[in-house]
Amino acid sequence: MTRSLKILYLEDSELDVTLAEAALGTAGDPCGLVWARNRAEFVDRLGDPDLDLILSDFNLPSFDGLAALELCRAARPLLPFILLSGTVGEETAVECLRRGATDYVLKSNLLRLPMVVDRALAEVAERRARMAADEERQSLLEAASTARVVPWKQELPSRTWVFGDSANLVLGYSPEAFRSDLGLVEKLIHPDDVHRFF
Repeated sequence: MTRSLKILYLEDSELDVTLAEAALGTAGDPCGLVWARNRAEFVDRLGDPDLDLILSDFNLPSFDGLAALELCRAARPLLPFILLSGTVGEETAVECLRRGATDYVLKSNLLRLPMVVDRALAEVAERRARMAADEERQSLLEAASTARVVPWKQELPSRTWVFGDSANLVLGYSPEAFRSDLGLVEKLIHPDDVHRFF
């Protein structure tokens, strides 16, 4: 069974929370809103490791969406942050996006909310996958360097030599150097085996 989405919603109006919850419910995905009415509650709930996304009103008494966005980006840089407001103008919306908001939805157009939430979650999943792939690649490079291993292949039919990124760490030559200087390749192959490769 799929886990229910956990969404933190910074909003001072209980009616607006109810409307947003209803709009999200139309998408059919299980969803639970965690309500924060002010800065203190927002900061307290922001530490929840199970949060999937943040919705935020723009205008609240003594607190606003930009301040909430700054807190979110400092504490949870990858957490999607969607501005949900009835009063935000184009300039303000652009400024929020520039500062790291994922998207914005006008309260007068809540039908867009499920689609925007889905897109935001897909984007963060893709970003996390890229980061994990980069970390794995770096880990493999470090392992290859420690083991002094250089992956390589010969592309056919051009018989072009392609060496892995660890070539520079292990052999002191960039992978590109081997493309332009076949003599470097010959130096790495035992003389008895050269005829097999050229």
